[in-house]
Amino acid sequence: MKKHRFWRLASVILLGSWVVLCVFASFLGSQTAASFFQSGPLTLFWFIWVFFLLFSLLNPKVWTKPFLLLLHLGTLFVFAGGLWGSPKSFDWRNRFGKAAEIAKGYLILSEQEETNKVYDAAGRQIGSLPFDLCLEKFTITYYDLPSLRLFDKNTGQNLCTLQQIPEGPVELEGGLRLEVLGRYKNLQLRRQQGRPVPAEGPAQTRNPGFELKLLWPDGTEEYYYVWEQNGFRAPPSNRCIVSYSAPQMPRQYESRVTVRQNGKSSLHFIRVNRPLVYGGYTFIQQSWGEDEKGYCSILGVVSNRGFPAVLTGYCLLMVGAAGHFWLVPLIQAVRKERHHSD
Repeated sequence: MKKHRFWRLASVILLGSWVVLCVFASFLGSQTAASFFQSGPLTLFWFIWVFFLLFSLLNPKVWTKPFLLLLHLGTLFVFAGGLWGSPKSFDWRNRFGKAAEIAKGYLILSEQEETNKVYDAAGRQIGSLPFDLCLEKFTITYYDLPSLRLFDKNTGQNLCTLQQIPEGPVELEGGLRLEVLGRYKNLQLRRQQGRPVPAEGPAQTRNPGFELKLLWPDGTEEYYYVWEQNGFRAPPSNRCIVSYSAPQMPRQYESRVTVRQNGKSSLHFIRVNRPLVYGGYTFIQQSWGEDEKGYCSILGVVSNRGFPAVLTGYCLLMVGAAGHFWLVPLIQAVRKERHHSD
């Protein structure tokens, strides 16, 4: 009887401590909470939990109640999977094991480049994946659209507003004709024979720009150069002012990557909130940047070690909780009602 009370009291203390720790950690933020739960004292606490669950399985009454058994096994699977997949566990295995394992890091992929190197938040290489990833293309879609506007220089009247940069010639109101002659990642102008000539500038700098030609009804041709950052430039005799506004509200980032392993390739798409699970890792669209070759994608890499055990544990917990706290009492109530009616 005393042993029974002791285990009940121990269960209440452990559950209460778990709840208090979870509530406390919710105010710390994700990174601080992760460090808190992986600290030495908390690691000891998790091992005590696992020991308690294993010892409770020695109680014969647990084995006579299937749903109660599932609750114990489910909790054990969750804790065991969490411990096995924790960074501390990775550190121990890397220290005493033969193969280096990666718990968490970042991949930096430039377009049309292939890599398997993983870095930490400080930019230090911490390991390599057993397969390569190649970024085929990085795409940003926006909520808002780019805006190209033409104003009459003398009257200030808005001659036209385009919500997309046209691919070909466009007929505007009043008989005007607009054509985009060139698109540049870093538009620079050079003088040749007294005339500005557009050219692609150094790849290290990004300042997109366009060369435009405006044809008036009287046959006059005017050339304009407009930048995303530096306004526009045109000869003083031109009749218009050009304004370009790039989209500012990103809606989605997407990385189209090819995974190559053992001579085989497979194409995958990684988006925000739509990660890629492959080869024991989860790849998350973390951020993006730019380099001399264009866009680069920054992917978060998280090991899936321990995740199957955690997922199995939660499934067992759901079935065990539904059976122990709802199905079994319901069956007992029905039997009791039938017994009274008889």
